[in-house]
Amino acid sequence: MMQPAEQLPWELEEKIQSLLPRKIQARFRSVCKRWNGVFDERRFFNNVLGPARDAFVVGAVHGNTTQFPYYQNFIIAEDDYIEAVEGTYNESHITSIAFRTHKRKHTPHYGLFEGRFFTLGGGGDSKIIGFYGKNSPLHLTALGVHL
Repeated sequence: MMQPAEQLPWELEEKIQSLLPRKIQARFRSVCKRWNGVFDERRFFNNVLGPARDAFVVGAVHGNTTQFPYYQNFIIAEDDYIEAVEGTYNESHITSIAFRTHKRKHTPHYGLFEGRFFTLGGGGDSKIIGFYGKNSPLHLTALGVHL
């Protein structure tokens, strides 16, 4: 039976993973528990995975974009609609966001779950028809919806 090789220093593992092509980084989560641990490290997630993905615009003004890790976009079927926006925020900006649709119920979450929870949207079968908000050069700082 093969003996496991000596473990690499954590910083070296992080550096190796940061050099991988972005499209295959997620596949390395299943290599071993230790490599999966690098992905769970908040510093690696924020510094490498977050800025690596294409942007997803959530009502930002004039083409400014906000970067969210892991997902580029989601598709809403023609006969579906957004009922609510949910997420978390801290004192300076929105830290995570997800959309609740009428049929599929929830989209993927974008961002990091940090701070207080919020929900925007009406009750029942309300439809969100538009978004407005404010952004800084780095973050989405305010978000509202038109019903």
